[in-house]
Amino acid sequence: MEKSSRGISTPLVSFCIPCHNTERFVGETIECLLKQSYRNIEIVVIDDHSTDNSFSVIDSYKKVYHDRIVLEKSLKKGASAARNQAYNLSKGDFVVFFDSDDLVNPHYVSEQLSALKYSTDSVVISKWGRFYDNDLNTYKEDLFIVKRNLSFHQWVLEHWTDVSHTTPPGRLLIPRKIIEVSGGWNEDLSLNDDFEFFTRIFCNSKNIIYNNDSTFYYRSGIGGLSSKKSDKAYFSYFQSIKISIEKTKETLGEENALRRAYANIWKMFIYEVYPRLPELTIIAENEIKQLGGATIKFPAGRKTKALVALLGWKVVKKIKTR
Repeated sequence: MEKSSRGISTPLVSFCIPCHNTERFVGETIECLLKQSYRNIEIVVIDDHSTDNSFSVIDSYKKVYHDRIVLEKSLKKGASAARNQAYNLSKGDFVVFFDSDDLVNPHYVSEQLSALKYSTDSVVISKWGRFYDNDLNTYKEDLFIVKRNLSFHQWVLEHWTDVSHTTPPGRLLIPRKIIEVSGGWNEDLSLNDDFEFFTRIFCNSKNIIYNNDSTFYYRSGIGGLSSKKSDKAYFSYFQSIKISIEKTKETLGEENALRRAYANIWKMFIYEVYPRLPELTIIAENEIKQLGGATIKFPAGRKTKALVALLGWKVVKKIKTR
């Protein structure tokens, strides 16, 4: 750790970033990190087989900020492998897994460290919301943020029961010690890999500390991985849920409230994939039965709710997926 002029330790914070074809945005992302008021950071970027000019854009920053930016090409393929590669190159006492098109406020790092109180047995999570394309004026804070500190048990009950668990990687500042215990990203997963990774991280965290003073801006509407729902992606989604629920059962058990949370996660999977992949849907339905049933309703706006009441959600979903 470095020492500040006041003698207070200033731990190194590593931003681990996979990059694939984001030449339009990656420069802005790097600049927002370089402008952080907390200076002791490193930016580790892995170019994941980009076919545009992403590598050149990043390299132009590396040539100027060679002491703060690490850049390598991916040894494997996929965001999870690139994140692991970046992590293995990083040296920080604290780590943020970050995407190459997202942004944070200028005091993000200092506020995250302050909220965590430099503890190495808990994680800190910022507020967040989406903005679209290149316009921060479109930013809207997520409506499902639980603005208080939570244990892992409380996190599952709060976020899994209503399936409001979206956790973009950049929201979290994670002590290296917790990652070492939890393990890296599962490279067999693509879609929903963050759900599985953060389940393990939260399992090994004393608390999930909420910080309202830092803001993570998630860029949407640019055709990222989550918008490409192939059968392979849906299988990854299935596997991430299966692994995560098994891990959580092992850690927290199966009290009634938890069983309902597990069942609701499976039910949302069914709502998402139907009518595709019927074999996975059957497995999910069996899991729900064994857990005692799900309570979450088919997600729908006002007009769609009326159609669901009239025709049933399966008919409506078939119409929407034509």
